[in-house]
Amino acid sequence: MKVEGKIDTGSHTDSKFSVVYSSGATTKSINVDYSSASLEGTLAKGAWVEEKLYGYNGRWFLANMVEVDIEGTVTED
Repeated sequence: MKVEGKIDTGSHTDSKFSVVYSSGATTKSINVDYSSASLEGTLAKGAWVEEKLYGYNGRWFLANMVEVDIEGTVTED
């Protein structure tokens, strides 16, 4: 599963952050654990990120790739 959105909160020391994204007219957020992910770019609150998720541990979605993009940029797989 792939999710794109802005980093809402985060701690780079424990490899976790929350991402805010839109689903239709609704704004939602998910918690992401990127401790096992490859990271492209510099994470910061408000940064636009694309995550490829591979699982859920009951509290955190688990990412195997996190890419920081310039907001509004379209990327292809």
